Amino acid sequence: MVENKSLRFIVDEAHCIDMWGQNGRPSYAKLGNLKQFGRPIAAIYKNCKNLTKQRIVKNLGLVDRGCGSSIKM
Repeated sequence: MVENKSLRFIVDEAHCIDMWGQNGRPSYAKLGNLKQFGRPIAAIYKNCKNLTKQRIVKNLGLVDRGCGSSIKM
């Protein structure tokens, strides 16, 4: 069996994790579970407050390396 090493998880509009994850769409709050597959996760968003950014990082289990608006894996 050939393993696909190019698989990545991309979360677009990542601020929705914080906005909707706890109330209307609890599955958004579970996106951090993707880490169990051992593949990189990228969170993409245009603008959000620092608190929202911190919640995205925490929820997805990412590392914030202080790169402006980007969150690196």
